[in-house]
Amino acid sequence: MKTIYLQSKICLSLIVLATSWTALASKSQDAKGLLPEVNLNSDNEDKNQDTAYKSELLITKTETKAIESLQKIIQKKKGAAEEADLLYRLAELYMRRAKSGRFFDLNAEQKKAGLSQSAAESLNAAIKIYSSIITRFPKYANLDAVHFNIALASLQTKQVEKAKMHYLKLTTEFSKSKLYPDALLELGELYYNQENFTAALEQFKKIEAFPKSKAYPYGVYKSAWCYYNLKDSVPAVAKLKQIVESNPADSTDAKKFNLRKEALRDLTLFVEESVPPEQLYTFFRKIATDAELGDVIINLSSLFESHSHYKEVNVFITEFIEKNEMNPYVAKAYVKLIDVNEILKQRETVLSHLQKLSDFCYEKNFSADPKSTESTCKDEFKKVSLEISKKWWEIWLKNKSHTEFSKLTEKAFEILLSKDDATQPDSASRFAYAELLFQLGKFEKASQNYENVSQVKKLDAGKKHDALYGAIYSTEKLIEKEKANEVAFADQQ
Repeated sequence: MKTIYLQSKICLSLIVLATSWTALASKSQDAKGLLPEVNLNSDNEDKNQDTAYKSELLITKTETKAIESLQKIIQKKKGAAEEADLLYRLAELYMRRAKSGRFFDLNAEQKKAGLSQSAAESLNAAIKIYSSIITRFPKYANLDAVHFNIALASLQTKQVEKAKMHYLKLTTEFSKSKLYPDALLELGELYYNQENFTAALEQFKKIEAFPKSKAYPYGVYKSAWCYYNLKDSVPAVAKLKQIVESNPADSTDAKKFNLRKEALRDLTLFVEESVPPEQLYTFFRKIATDAELGDVIINLSSLFESHSHYKEVNVFITEFIEKNEMNPYVAKAYVKLIDVNEILKQRETVLSHLQKLSDFCYEKNFSADPKSTESTCKDEFKKVSLEISKKWWEIWLKNKSHTEFSKLTEKAFEILLSKDDATQPDSASRFAYAELLFQLGKFEKASQNYENVSQVKKLDAGKKHDALYGAIYSTEKLIEKEKANEVAFADQQ
């Protein structure tokens, strides 16, 4: 009786299939899918660039006149008490002109002969004037600023050793200067870039005596990196933690906020050698806000993965999920657990986390959390499910004696499709699942899934045809299988 039912089902399906072929063939070949014309007009961009050029040109002409006027005044004031101040102002004008020079250097195709000195020429002119002040006016009141500006200009003209010499001069002879902390920071940075971390740390530590200076937080931050490069992670972590704690997340100062963000990011690198895996979650929970915590934990896990510390990832990611069930980063955390356990070949654990991720994405009240979206979570779930299924399927196809991978793939598809939305069905995944079932010889189940796909109204006609054909062919294979079983049973009697 079942065979007769299946044969009648095939006849009905063939009628539907023929209809689908007709619909497919009747599609108009003249349909045009033309994009609306896009008018790309670069006039505004060109006008903006031209305006900027003219503006900078006007500034340069004004600066040129100011320089010429000041040079005439200096000629008249030779030997006067204010000569040093006038020279200082002249050097400042050249420093300012270097900014215009950089603009013209970057827009060389628009540059016209004689309009502007290059940035390097202006900087070298400033250095020459500053140097003359040091030589001729050794007791000049702003000599600290002169040394600082020479160093700054020297760095911009790639005269590193000259810059270092003037920063050293400032830090050794002008310890009462307001520029002293800034000079320490710049000098430390020079040593750091030369990978002389011990000398750099010495400069950065001196800045700690000036907690109210702008250089202070950066000095602490750079000290942390010096310790890290000197393979001393404990004080490195302590310094970064100090930065995070002294720069609140709700700070309206963008520089402080960015420094906190950088310190949190760098801490994920520094803690690897000094904080045990079972303490990592608690460590970051104490210093990060709810909004920051998820991102920090995910970054931490990525770093540990890159160093092949997969078991450790399991420890702190699991704790994060258990204690932050409504955090928008939980979906990403589950994906991390799936990835590392797949690498560790813990396939049953992978399936367990796939199921938990599915439950999280489909059962969480997303409306209560404006920072998370249901669609994003489901996309994460679908993506990782398909990646895992594809990988296991390919392993099985290469060697079908590894039947455990076919079973794993089947389970992964079942988890993926268990909460499939009937109003927006995942036809592609269900079709792939039907293909797998067919290869496993589960023809009845394969036919059901092929048929489900063929009934999706919004599906492309060609895909509907393929799905319906798959349903028919699976049913035919099922009939053959049952007939063979009947013959085998009869032979045994």
